[in-house]
Amino acid sequence: MKISVVIPHWDWNDKMGDYLDRCTRSLVADEVIIVVNDGIGMGKAINIGLRASHGDYIVVSNNDLELVQGSLEDMCNPDGVTWANGAYKGSFYCMPRWVYEKCGGYDEQFEIGYFEDDDLIHRWELADIPMIKVERVVTKHEAGTTLDKQPNRNDFFEANRRRYMAKWGYSPQH
Repeated sequence: MKISVVIPHWDWNDKMGDYLDRCTRSLVADEVIIVVNDGIGMGKAINIGLRASHGDYIVVSNNDLELVQGSLEDMCNPDGVTWANGAYKGSFYCMPRWVYEKCGGYDEQFEIGYFEDDDLIHRWELADIPMIKVERVVTKHEAGTTLDKQPNRNDFFEANRRRYMAKWGYSPQH
């Protein structure tokens, strides 16, 4: 069993390097792929990593997340997508390769950030992919550190909310 980890990284402030260091030290895997975002957007950055991955299981992790209890092996479930305590489904999850092959990666129409993970989760639901919380795996997540301080954060949020609504006819809870 080979595990690949994909981490999008946007180094926009002094803290982001420290977050990434803690993240990568906590995630022991066969392959760790860090994709420097440089403003291309979270979905596009993760898709680059997904295409480059070779693992039987693919873990996607925000760069400001740290695994504090359990292991990546605990996250591997051949039946569906898993996520851990302390993490939103879209910020840290593990999927078997067959899920990626069936549903693909992120829809790149969502710019910079917001709603691309909601879109992927909705596509998993439509494909009847089981989503399983792994209680014994615990993360610490500095949620929102990448975009919360961006001056045009609300613009990204609203534009992507409109895209999501145009695609699916409703807006998910945030």
